[in-house]
Amino acid sequence: MQKIVHSVGWDAAWEQSVTPWRIGKPAPALYDLVAYSKFPLPSSGRVLVPGCGDGHDVIFLSNASRPATGLDISPLAVEAATKNREAAGAPSELAQFATTNFFEL
Repeated sequence: MQKIVHSVGWDAAWEQSVTPWRIGKPAPALYDLVAYSKFPLPSSGRVLVPGCGDGHDVIFLSNASRPATGLDISPLAVEAATKNREAAGAPSELAQFATTNFFEL
């Protein structure tokens, strides 16, 4: 995977399905921290998920009083995240995605 990412970029990793972090749900550690109140999140505010991949963490963390934004360097990742948001029925104003190189922000 490192060779693909370093030689041709993140989009190639998505195109070639070299994305071992894609598990079809929020990251287990994040889910456990939040779901079992091991890390209480503020009830309101905003969430930023850099490197959001296919968006499951963003969708999981977003709610009406705490919208979430996911950033990813790969347009293919953002496309997948948008599809997952639509499949989950999450409103686009609460779970947003953008293609950006957050290393350059």
